Amino acid sequence: MLTSPGFYEKLAPLAFRALVRSIQSLTRTPSGRPLSVPPHDGCSNLFSGTYLDEHVDSIDAWDCDEEAKRVFEELRALWRAEGDLVRSHNEDELLSAWIDEVCEALGFDSLSETTLPGGYGYNDRLLFDSPERRREAVREKRAGREEGAYGLASALLEAKQWDADFTERFADDRSYRDASHQVKYYLERTPDDLGWGILTGGRTW
Repeated sequence: MLTSPGFYEKLAPLAFRALVRSIQSLTRTPSGRPLSVPPHDGCSNLFSGTYLDEHVDSIDAWDCDEEAKRVFEELRALWRAEGDLVRSHNEDELLSAWIDEVCEALGFDSLSETTLPGGYGYNDRLLFDSPERRREAVREKRAGREEGAYGLASALLEAKQWDADFTERFADDRSYRDASHQVKYYLERTPDDLGWGILTGGRTW
């Protein structure tokens, strides 16, 4: 994920806490263990270990335990229903049955397969922090103003199959070398107002 202030203040703490709880559950961490920040390896140096260990608790928006618990229970129920199927899903099936449901539980409205400004392809989902912003983005999209649609979004999301390797090079000739580079490529071609890119295979976010 890449950060923007508005998204961070509103939803990032809730999303992070809920996902941490879900990761703990999926890896069978005892439910009674206090919530802790996961290891920082593999985070592409987005946040320093010191920041995660010592400073994030002081942010007002981080005080969202009750809401995070509610979302976690919703995600756990979804996992119980879908968990034995996700590994066999293709990308579209995984988006519909799992990834979209997770995003909805975290409070997002979404818009599917919106062309990037300038016609550089399209991404799987645009995520919005309210139905009103999503509807306004639809109007922008229908009017051919893709940049306006992207500017209203909180994040773009690119999905891969379950447990996909985000660093594996694509076999075909593309403008980006792998999935991680793909999200970076997309963000570089969207308005500055859109500061978050989410890459997920359903298990890794």
